[in-house]
Amino acid sequence: MIDFYLPYSSPYLLWIHNNSVQQSFSMLRSIVEFVSMDKQISKYSLPIPKLSGMFISDTYHHKLKSQLTSIIQDTFSKQEYIPIDCPILEPTELYERKSGGEISKRLYSFTEPNGRKVSLRPEFTSSIIRILIDDNLSQSHTPISRFQYCGPVFRNHETNLASSTKQFTQLGAELIGNNSIKSDAEILSLSLESISKTSVKNVNISIGNVGPIREFLGNSGFTEALTDFTLDNIYKIRANHSIDSLAQKALDLGLLSLEIPENKSPNIVDIQRILDELETSSDSYNFGRRTSHEIIDRLKQKQTISLTRSDYIKTLTILYNFFKEFSKTTVGAKKSDPSYPEELSKSIYYISQVVDEVIIPKNLKAKFVIDFERNRGLTYYTGIVFDLETEINSQTKTFGGGGRYDKLFTALGHHTDIPAIGFAINIDEIISLDQGEI
Repeated sequence: MIDFYLPYSSPYLLWIHNNSVQQSFSMLRSIVEFVSMDKQISKYSLPIPKLSGMFISDTYHHKLKSQLTSIIQDTFSKQEYIPIDCPILEPTELYERKSGGEISKRLYSFTEPNGRKVSLRPEFTSSIIRILIDDNLSQSHTPISRFQYCGPVFRNHETNLASSTKQFTQLGAELIGNNSIKSDAEILSLSLESISKTSVKNVNISIGNVGPIREFLGNSGFTEALTDFTLDNIYKIRANHSIDSLAQKALDLGLLSLEIPENKSPNIVDIQRILDELETSSDSYNFGRRTSHEIIDRLKQKQTISLTRSDYIKTLTILYNFFKEFSKTTVGAKKSDPSYPEELSKSIYYISQVVDEVIIPKNLKAKFVIDFERNRGLTYYTGIVFDLETEINSQTKTFGGGGRYDKLFTALGHHTDIPAIGFAINIDEIISLDQGEI
């Protein structure tokens, strides 16, 4: 309801008095509409604050960002990394398949009018792999392909603090088609060369190796789902008391059993016969993105006896002791104890081999520190994983990182695995370090 007041001597009131009732009501209606519109204008003329965590670039930041981006992109180009661009908006499934819980929980997602769920990109790697699969570039290019990219990414935070940046610019590179020590060293070297072009002069590289840990868990009876769950929560293993709670969570999710059943299902023979027949006769069947062999393997896996809670705790305790001994130690400072499983010992040796091949720029002080608890919020990593960090006023600032992801192609629908490794840096974070911001 609109409240307004007309003075007795108002010309509007005099006009109403001297005209017909119909004309008077028409005039009153016009006055009401005018007052209502005026109130709406007043409402929308108030300042609209920016969304929390969304980046606004001032003139200085924009100029510095453009210059720095150009210098680093030129560094990539000299190493024959080809520019590639990706959509800002992608199907949500692209990021949910193998990105892991951490990234999946931070997606900016919404539903299109046609009902399809889409998300703002939280990172570039998955989009690049999808492009290569869709355009068949993975076969048309040379055995080793190199790509570079630059653009904004979006990650939601549970907190609305201004310090929680939800939009930032990633600048990165991907090396696809090679899984050698030299390719791992090349990406690490390129990341350090990129940093050497900035104001950062001291960098710590926290480095781990997911591959041997995956192998160790698989050899210990872990299913793929249980392995992904464990790696997604690997940071919790650093606290020994968290192992029990992690095991309970896995049990609640149906990834573990309390005890091994004495007898298998009475229908297991019939199920196996059907699977064998399907395996020999259904290659041409259409199962969507998954092949008949993948369907068969998944069904067979469901028939295997799941790991028990007690066995899970024993395996994680071995990991805990291994992490406790080697995490936060300088690479090469300590050799692996032969009492640990071979897969875990191998991870230490491989990291040392890679670091020995890394080229460190002369104007940069770099320190490699072992940290097996890093997964960067992404479960698609299968080998080397690293974070790039520096310290300012006794605070550790992470501004980049990367890793190897040899299984991501098949996870996103390709017919075969293609080895790949990449890294990205947060160019906005680096500029804030240059400005002395914490």
